[in-house]
Amino acid sequence: MSTQNLVTIEACIKLPAELAEELQEVVKATGRSQEDLISQYIAEGISTAMPQVKRKLFFSHTKKILQQHNISDDVVNEIVDKFLY
Repeated sequence: MSTQNLVTIEACIKLPAELAEELQEVVKATGRSQEDLISQYIAEGISTAMPQVKRKLFFSHTKKILQQHNISDDVVNEIVDKFLY
């Protein structure tokens, strides 16, 4: 993913020195910019994490609804635990 033609913001992140060195090796090897690589890696990480995040949000909402219908906390927690494993 290229950052060209996208609205961007400036962000400052701290990386472990070893990771920053490895990133520079990838920059040199690929000829891509550091910004493009970091954007790509963040996008891939978010894409990987998003299904679990959405599932947790869904069950948080479900839990509130079940509690509004006077379903006991033990039953609600068991239902949520079974789905979130």
